[in-house]
Amino acid sequence: MLVYFVTFIVIALAIAGMALGVLLSDRRLKGSCGGLNTIQGLEGSCGCEKPCEKRQQREKEARLNRVHIS
Repeated sequence: MLVYFVTFIVIALAIAGMALGVLLSDRRLKGSCGGLNTIQGLEGSCGCEKPCEKRQQREKEARLNRVHIS
């Protein structure tokens, strides 16, 4: 029983330390650039400020496809 109690305390301290680190860093949490951010039409946090011509063309085609489907 002592092993479980010590394990619980260690894990709780680790979680508290990570939470404190996030709070003190004063930064927002953000996800990776994979997963749902790769779905066309969803605006993720991984987009670039000034997209290249190839990406602009893909986005334009995606917008046109959405208009025709609706």
